[in-house]
Amino acid sequence: MQISEMRIFLYFSCLLFLAACGSSEDKKTESFYHAFPNNAWLASEPVKYIFEVSDTAAMYSISGKLRYKNDFSFSAMNLSASLSSKDGSIRKKTISLKMRDEKGENAGSEINGYLAIDFEIISSVKLNELGQWTLILNHDMPVDINHGLVGIEIILQRVQ
Repeated sequence: MQISEMRIFLYFSCLLFLAACGSSEDKKTESFYHAFPNNAWLASEPVKYIFEVSDTAAMYSISGKLRYKNDFSFSAMNLSASLSSKDGSIRKKTISLKMRDEKGENAGSEINGYLAIDFEIISSVKLNELGQWTLILNHDMPVDINHGLVGIEIILQRVQ
């Protein structure tokens, strides 16, 4: 009887361990998608992503994916990112995306009738304040972008 009791104990211990590992309340990855109305992004309309931080010990990475069409007319896209906490902690970064290669071919991978370019915003950061954080993306182009953009996806990933 002791061997079968031991097996039952080990079986339930393994089940509890697997359940604890698989049921983490914190999401490992969050994403936010912003579609550009009329395929345009006006300089006066930043893209804002608000998210909650519940673990200040974890490391996070923030990346993006720009979706655009063939009629996008710029060869590069300049962005500025500003990450701020509710209490005022701010991190800023400028991002330059190469939209065409040296031959004039569009960059990125083709997906469902549009092109997508992945880019890094912050590779590894410890968000040291609990609560609400805001990421704001602006384009730093000299004029409004009036055609060619589909949307932008922001991905927040807990890496540790």
